[in-house]
Amino acid sequence: MKNGNKTDAEIFRSIFEGATDFVYTTDLRGAFTDVNKAAVRLTGYRKKQLIGMNFKDYIPPADQKKIRDAFLGILKTGKPIQDFPLTVTVKDGSKKQFETSAGLRKEGKRIVGFQGISRDVTEQIRSESKLQLLHELVDRSPDYISLINLNSGHFTYVNNSLC
Repeated sequence: MKNGNKTDAEIFRSIFEGATDFVYTTDLRGAFTDVNKAAVRLTGYRKKQLIGMNFKDYIPPADQKKIRDAFLGILKTGKPIQDFPLTVTVKDGSKKQFETSAGLRKEGKRIVGFQGISRDVTEQIRSESKLQLLHELVDRSPDYISLINLNSGHFTYVNNSLC
């Protein structure tokens, strides 16, 4: 089907490549069959290195059963997963935290693999961890600490010492 001067396939390819999140397709064994430019940027691998790479190559052994069970669940029920947490080992050996959403990939009625999108949430998790630590420090402080809404004059937060 034509849309202006571009075919639907060209439009979808443009969206696929332009996404800032890791967009992928896999075969039924979980090996990448296609990845976008963001996948390369986020993992440090070249596209040729990622294609054919199986989840066992980048998911720590302790998490492999969890991801295998999630994808088997998609296969059995046909229902996609959303915001599934993953720890991924990237090319430099460091770990990144992703949330992935995935569903079945079909050619006609035949299931040929999976397709999905993964968002790098590493910095978000680090920030939340730091914020939690700060909250714990403030709550354990022997000093009285409070936050007051300037409009209403009501307390919005008080630490344990003030309580």
